[in-house]
Amino acid sequence: MSKPISKYPYKIQHLGYPTTRTIQAHEWKDLSFHTSKIAAFKALRKYREHLNLYQWDDHYKIVDRKTGEVARLTDKERWG
Repeated sequence: MSKPISKYPYKIQHLGYPTTRTIQAHEWKDLSFHTSKIAAFKALRKYREHLNLYQWDDHYKIVDRKTGEVARLTDKERWG
């Protein structure tokens, strides 16, 4: 499943199984696509909300599809 980068510049990826070893690039699976970084982080929070503290979290990451880098929120984005 792929969507145009121009409309959906962020995607959430996940591994899908527990592991303690280094995750290889080809193992990541696309989970969802988003129009903004904030929308992607909100969706990630929803994916994780059923988890208990310290429970395995499926190894999620948000990727900026234009740069290929893992997305991080700035303090301003996080707290307003």
